[in-house]
Amino acid sequence: MPKINIRVSITNQIETKTKEMVGILSEQLLKYRENDLTVILDYEKDILTRENKDYKIKYDFKNDKGSIHLKDNSFDVMIPIKTIKKERKNNDIKIEYQIEEESFLYQIEEKIWVF
Repeated sequence: MPKINIRVSITNQIETKTKEMVGILSEQLLKYRENDLTVILDYEKDILTRENKDYKIKYDFKNDKGSIHLKDNSFDVMIPIKTIKKERKNNDIKIEYQIEEESFLYQIEEKIWVF
């Protein structure tokens, strides 16, 4: 599976957090590490998973539902989400969604180096 350089941003009403990293790309998945998290975006199923040793967060943008699973006590919390907009152009992705009254914009941009 090829590796690509990516810039990942998440924006809410208060701030934008951006990181640059290397992602692993396949036909339907993009996978990258963010600090102690493994993040997997499944293009085909429109599911974003963020997981570490303590918890697993899953956003299902196709069916407008999410969940948080706490691993130490097998506790699950369901999160109602509302998907506003999804765009994909090549390896660039934008997903706008809401959790309760808070809006988010999740973006992945492939960084292409020009010399």
